[in-house]
Amino acid sequence: MKRRILRISAFVLLVLTAFTLAGCKKQVVPEISNPNGAYATVGSYQVTNREIYFRAKSNYGLEAILEEIDTKLLASYLNQVTDERIDELIEESKFGNIDKTTLPVEDVEKYEQEFIDEHVVQGRHNEELIRKYYALNEARRLYALEKFTEYVNNYKGEDDEPYFKESELEAYYKNNYKADVQAIVVTFITEYEARKALEALNIKVDRTGLKWVTRDTEVELTPAEVYAAFINLYNNYNGYYRVGDGNIIEAGDYEIDNGKFVFKNDFLEEVKDEKHIKFVYKYSDYSSSHIITQKLFTDLKAYQPTLDDDTDKTLYTDRLHQSYTPTPAASGTSKFHLVLKVGYGETKEYEDVKDEIKTELIKNRLTATEIDNQLLKLRQDAKVTLHDYYLNNAYQQLVDANYKAPKKLSKTAVATYKVNDETIEITADQLFAKLSKQYGGLLVSDLLDREALIHDPKYNDVYDFTNNKVKDKSKYSKLEDLVDQYREDLENDVYASRGFDKNYGWKEFIRDAYGLTDEKDLALKVALFDYVIEKFTNESYTKEDIRKEMLRIKDEFFEANIIGINIFVDYDNNNSPDRHHFKEADTHLSNWNAQQIGLAKNLINLIREKIAEYIDPKLDQPDYATGFGRLIQDYNNASLDDEVWGVYKRNGLRIQFENLGSISNTSTHVQELKDEVQKLWKLVPMADRGKAIYPKIVVGEEDPNYWSDIFASNTGFRYIGITRASDYVYAKKTDGRVLPNDEEIEKYLEDPNTPDLTSAVKSSIERYYVTAVNTLQGFSYAKTGRVNRLLHDYTVSKGITFTESTVLEVFNKIHDIFDRNKTYTPPVTE
Repeated sequence: MKRRILRISAFVLLVLTAFTLAGCKKQVVPEISNPNGAYATVGSYQVTNREIYFRAKSNYGLEAILEEIDTKLLASYLNQVTDERIDELIEESKFGNIDKTTLPVEDVEKYEQEFIDEHVVQGRHNEELIRKYYALNEARRLYALEKFTEYVNNYKGEDDEPYFKESELEAYYKNNYKADVQAIVVTFITEYEARKALEALNIKVDRTGLKWVTRDTEVELTPAEVYAAFINLYNNYNGYYRVGDGNIIEAGDYEIDNGKFVFKNDFLEEVKDEKHIKFVYKYSDYSSSHIITQKLFTDLKAYQPTLDDDTDKTLYTDRLHQSYTPTPAASGTSKFHLVLKVGYGETKEYEDVKDEIKTELIKNRLTATEIDNQLLKLRQDAKVTLHDYYLNNAYQQLVDANYKAPKKLSKTAVATYKVNDETIEITADQLFAKLSKQYGGLLVSDLLDREALIHDPKYNDVYDFTNNKVKDKSKYSKLEDLVDQYREDLENDVYASRGFDKNYGWKEFIRDAYGLTDEKDLALKVALFDYVIEKFTNESYTKEDIRKEMLRIKDEFFEANIIGINIFVDYDNNNSPDRHHFKEADTHLSNWNAQQIGLAKNLINLIREKIAEYIDPKLDQPDYATGFGRLIQDYNNASLDDEVWGVYKRNGLRIQFENLGSISNTSTHVQELKDEVQKLWKLVPMADRGKAIYPKIVVGEEDPNYWSDIFASNTGFRYIGITRASDYVYAKKTDGRVLPNDEEIEKYLEDPNTPDLTSAVKSSIERYYVTAVNTLQGFSYAKTGRVNRLLHDYTVSKGITFTESTVLEVFNKIHDIFDRNKTYTPPVTE
């Protein structure tokens, strides 16, 4: 019988970590009032209240008690938590910092479902419990913030120095209260492209490299001419942001006041909510080291023709060339920016925001550790006392290192605490009721499976429960050996990370981890289940099932090395393709417009026609990486009025060469890409698989030329080619036989190292047979494997009843989640 490490909890991560004991092993353990009552039954066999209580207590008991206590102690702070705040916290938990309105429908549904599922398996299986969870955590934060603020305000260091030094407040002000900057920023892909754009406007950089002059007369540009140039460049290079709506910056959107450029407020108000049009920059928009941040907030000043004594000369200049970048400022190797700084937003004075800064710094210092520290003091003041052996030790190690268990312990209360001098008890029955409501449906599943299986004589040929009699002494002896191994594991700290270290005590371990009474219980409930689940697993499939699974593995296989081009848009100029929402329900989210979609396909066809000009015709093996690289460089350098490329550039289309490496049926790439790869892989004859392929782009000819059709994907429009098609693992390639036969498998099972099998056969067995068996034997603590789902169906077929209907409700919700996430679907039989 295969040895297994004892399962503490089959599919729940324990909230507790290892801790050493603190207290006497003879402590009284408060019991529930009906320990031997049936919590649930399967057939005529029951799971007792005691088993559920002890398992739930060791997994969730401390958390549940602290929730109960904190809810009472923080009642006034809970009243401060609004429904709106809870909604905010829930949305933040679901989507993080992602704007929900930018997500496709299926992603929103996915995040929503994942959020619900996560809370269900953590015991919060309805909206009320979820909202209470967020409300209590927010109340804890509010309490800790108040107490920490009091501490900061009353703090006096050496020489009465305050908690936050003046220099710290000033530094925060300097880094976080910079005035917003009004500017025009034009981004190019190459420096050459930027210089050609200026050349088209009859502009060049003077010999000093400091300012713009006219190309023909070398006269410095006037303020109005500089402004006109920037407006022209911005409108031309970003015109695709507003298709058919005219220029982005029109003559009436700004004014020039005595040489100074001023955006009109109504224009800035009009465009401030536009997704990609930006003229007002915050210091936090980019990293402090980004070239745009450096130019706008350090290097450049806003131009003001006349400066008086009151003018802040760190912000304004009367020298025009100090307000713009005459040469493109590079960010990396693929973005070049021309920047004109024209003005500022409102500036807040330090003294006016000093208190605000202090409040922000306090919030920043309010870490999870600080919150825990403040809550610890609250609980200490409330005289929180634990009366349970397991919970006592957990509380000391995980909550309060200085906690001492009282000498006098309650026989019924698991915890006591004080509110306004009134002692409040949490009894074992009250704790059980809370744990049962939240976690019973989760924890009972394992135990029902166990009871159904160990009482089935089809699988249990070891022990007769009806007559309390051993049926097979040899097999029963192995169960006892397993129990001895469990004990040895405890002594070797195998279960320390689950809350039970080597000093815990063997009897206490059996009781607190399982709700069982002795070693015999452990043998007949836990060790026996390990035995019968093996039999159940092995009898759950046949040779025919293995053969079908092997065929599926073979039939679903494809693997190929892929290159290609991607036509994309990049409205935010971050060098990453904007997501292409091409599914009908989500097209409103896409930055792509109808004109771009049509042009993208035309651009790929143009590239197919042009690529031959960029590849050395003397090469038998086309060097696409170099060829596409040269073509893309020409495209990037081209002007907007270029006869070949101009129309595509004016519409914001970008070209990207992709060496996608190996893509297979098990890859995590998007499905539309995998579908196209599979089509290409199937085109490659068996004789050419495993060899390098040099696909020729032959315009106008039919496949097989090993290039795909143009297809939409989440990054844009793609056109891909295959450069190598991997082959199957063969049992005997000369015969074209992929799968091993039964005789070969039998020999392998007798001796995997047998010389009677070729290395090819062994590889085929490991690839197909071993993988198929592992899949069919799938049994995971997450309960999503094939055997998990079969076992659940088997248990349900025996007839399940619950004492509390709400437990059944949660039980069904839990298994709905497991079914949605199951890792196995039977092969389709034709």
